[in-house]
Amino acid sequence: MTATIGSGHDGSLAPKPAEQLAAAARAIESGEVAAFPTETYYGLGADPRNPEALRKILRIKGRSAADKPLLLLAASLEQVAPWISDFPRDFDLLAARFWPGPLTLVLPSVAGLAAELLGPGGGVAVRVCAHPLARELMLLSGTAITGTSANRAGMPPCADAQTVEVELGDRLAAIVDGGPTPGGQPSTLLDLCGPQPRLLRSGAVSEAALRTIVRLV
Repeated sequence: MTATIGSGHDGSLAPKPAEQLAAAARAIESGEVAAFPTETYYGLGADPRNPEALRKILRIKGRSAADKPLLLLAASLEQVAPWISDFPRDFDLLAARFWPGPLTLVLPSVAGLAAELLGPGGGVAVRVCAHPLARELMLLSGTAITGTSANRAGMPPCADAQTVEVELGDRLAAIVDGGPTPGGQPSTLLDLCGPQPRLLRSGAVSEAALRTIVRLV
């Protein structure tokens, strides 16, 4: 499968961003996987309602669902709501302070989600993304999409479209080239499914910043 990118580094005429986004949205709608920039690294996007598309991502990354659930990225709180059965007490304060941005929250999921999305406690990890191209892709797709980092398991996440193409391009339907991403730390992962917030992964949002709002386990 040939990836579609917009860099034009091979001398070809680069597609415009709107064309890239449209191609990526069509790929996601058809059950394929597309890469796109986020506020940290490039991510792999697929329709979370399509179990086969989720399995494709895991095959691309070379990992199983048991290793780590696939997180979801949304363009807005409205795109988060369909996936969540209950919003815990601290959710509103955290969302107001850190979204859009690199804080991923594990929240109680609605029934019937694919196993590839669910953590051991039955929660689903989601965040509202801050990258404008990513948000536009989600709006075009009409749904939150997966946002796992674009890399093979055990390898560094890709921070530009050219690296995505070299590492994964033959297995992707489209790549949205948004230029280099900031890189740095991944999103912070905070579990809100229990009686008290629990930090699962340190990242771009510091523990000190979280503690100004919630009491951590």
